Amino acid sequence: PFYSSTCSIVACPANSVGANVPTGCSCTTGYSGSVSAITTSPFYSSTCFAVACPVNSRGSSVVAGCSCNAGYSGAVSAIATSPFYTSTCSAVACPANSRGASVVVGCSCDAGYSGSVSAISTSPFFTSSCSPVTCPANSAGGQVNNVPAGCSCNAGYSGAVSATSSSPFYSSTCSIVACPANSVGANVPTGCSCTTGYSGSVSAITTSPFYSSTCFAVACPVNSRGSSVVAGCSCNAGYSGAVAAITTSPFYSSTCFAVACPGNSRGASVVAGCSCNAGYSGAVSAVTRSPFYTSTCSNWQTGATGSLVKCQNIQGSPVKITNAHASNVRYVKFTTTSYFSAGGGLNYFAACTTGTSDQASNTASTLKFVAPDANPPGWRYASSNPSSESCNSWWWGPSGNWNRNERGGGWKLQSVVGITVDGTSLDWRTNPGSSASQTYAADNDIILHFCDAVTIQQLIAVPWHQGHPLQATQLQYRDSSGTWQNSGATGAKASGYGLWSGTSSTAQYWTYGAASSTAVSKHWRVQGMKDTSVHSRGCGLQVPQWLAHQIQQVIQ
Repeated sequence: PFYSSTCSIVACPANSVGANVPTGCSCTTGYSGSVSAITTSPFYSSTCFAVACPVNSRGSSVVAGCSCNAGYSGAVSAIATSPFYTSTCSAVACPANSRGASVVVGCSCDAGYSGSVSAISTSPFFTSSCSPVTCPANSAGGQVNNVPAGCSCNAGYSGAVSATSSSPFYSSTCSIVACPANSVGANVPTGCSCTTGYSGSVSAITTSPFYSSTCFAVACPVNSRGSSVVAGCSCNAGYSGAVAAITTSPFYSSTCFAVACPGNSRGASVVAGCSCNAGYSGAVSAVTRSPFYTSTCSNWQTGATGSLVKCQNIQGSPVKITNAHASNVRYVKFTTTSYFSAGGGLNYFAACTTGTSDQASNTASTLKFVAPDANPPGWRYASSNPSSESCNSWWWGPSGNWNRNERGGGWKLQSVVGITVDGTSLDWRTNPGSSASQTYAADNDIILHFCDAVTIQQLIAVPWHQGHPLQATQLQYRDSSGTWQNSGATGAKASGYGLWSGTSSTAQYWTYGAASSTAVSKHWRVQGMKDTSVHSRGCGLQVPQWLAHQIQQVIQ
């Protein structure tokens, strides 16, 4: 054919597809560019190149394969048309219990949750450690007990718990509630007790005011009066003792006991009623101040009788009415028993004597000081310091500390002689008998205020039992300048039976012998008296005294 031809069709080059170059080639999927036929070797021009991975994905190219970035879900696929890929990579939303635009932008755990959220490249494209925070101290939240579900302050605490997004992921104002009025204690959760004198209880609750209190003031007990134990109760008229508030049931301690009938009278007690003894006239009435009674029982005896004639004896020598038989008279009274018409007046009256004596009579008497309500005849128990109160009064601690609570079937000294010292016996079997008492304030000076100046011959202080030994420092008297002086009496221990029914014969008494002959005074005290155990118990004293000045008078 007059030619030789080797012209052959060029196949589509690499990274392209098609029948051949002349008919047309297209870049393979995932490649961008074109293939053109040319007349020089290699007879085509190709710009097909692998498309890079699109936004939000990673990899060397679409052809090699792309994966969505961490925090994105979806896929990238190669296609033959522009942009030569399809991508569904989208940002994953923040998971449960967290908040934010997306995992990619960043998620924070919800309020009340602790932990964090991180983006990953595998499903579900995040990791989350957001977990609910447990209810904080002093609060609780039911079965789940965590902050998101809700926490309430424990009983006895006030405040609230709220969820926050910063550590510790909660805010708590739960604070301890103080013990309410009329109660004592550290706080409501640890426990409050009603104040002394109040009955009831305090309980912790979860609603305001976060406690329930039934503490109320206890009423004054039987035989006393007052608005309440807290406000103060006083023993009723005729009763001696005191009422004190305490913290245990019945929330008071009462030593109010009926005062025994005083000297020269008889009866069960002042409260039940006392009558003057035979030969005495007057009455006994209950009062509220010590000695808790007033008594006018007296045995006035007729020393002499006579008549005054109308308008006579106004001038000149007075009429003398002679006392024929009475002696040792201390008090004299004149009584008009009858009168004429409208009566008359007494112009002058004097009790005259045949003589006086300032010599000491050396008349001895034994005084038994056993209780505020069982005094020697003519004596009373002082409210504080007998030296500043009326004479013939004594004191050994507050009267409210004396009681007979442990008398039971009777005192030991109702059946035996307690002790014999220098020939003097302490015999309380019938006097005072059951009227003896004990004090819980033995660690006090014993103070005696006599109406007459006396010298002490002997003093015996009575113990409770062998477990409560008595001891003192000095027996003192007050001189004319008001200064306390050592009487010179010697103090000593002595063994005998105490007052309590269970005592042995080894109970320690404290005794004093005779004071110096120059120690004469109305005011005496036992200084430094105490129970050398820790319980401060004592049971009265016995004093045989020598009256130093007694004037005998015979009414003329």
